[in-house]
Amino acid sequence: MNFLEDSPGSRMPVPLGKLVLFTGVAGTGTCALLYYLIQKTFSRASYYQLALEQLRSHPEALEALGTPLQVHHLRLTDKDNFVDIADAKLKIPVSGPRAEGHLYVNSSRDAPFKRWNLQEVFLELKDGQQIPVFKPGGENGDDAGEKGVKVTSSLPAAPPTPTCPAFSPRASGRSAGMLVSVSLSLGHNKCFCGF
Repeated sequence: MNFLEDSPGSRMPVPLGKLVLFTGVAGTGTCALLYYLIQKTFSRASYYQLALEQLRSHPEALEALGTPLQVHHLRLTDKDNFVDIADAKLKIPVSGPRAEGHLYVNSSRDAPFKRWNLQEVFLELKDGQQIPVFKPGGENGDDAGEKGVKVTSSLPAAPPTPTCPAFSPRASGRSAGMLVSVSLSLGHNKCFCGF
């Protein structure tokens, strides 16, 4: 009689196939959750919201796309999507009944933890047509540009936080310092979330 086999605390080993399957499911679920949280963070960011407000109030762009307007998720691996502590450049997929394309957004702020200012927003349709939606100085003929008004975020600036932006309670778009290329970065505190 083998003492180890008959002891009440002994368990049968988990087959390798099941272990690989469970690990794969857990890993895939974690990646999907992180992707969702990062998408949600982007969609709540003030530079993102400001650009969509400009698009929704631009008659020529709405005429080209048609209504209702649909905004799709960002491709996080796209090199045109870049956000750091002072600059934000996004390529937002949009579509309507008549056409589809990308809304290109260039936004910056004067100093870290200040409000975001739109620099340029234009719509590029699939056929290559470009429609300027916003450019300070009136180059596109919209009212905000003619008056030389900066479009800025109405959200207060967030204080620095040492936590990961993907899991921070301030990840509602007010957190500063997100760098999405290979990693997320906030000041000198690094957070490598796998993207």
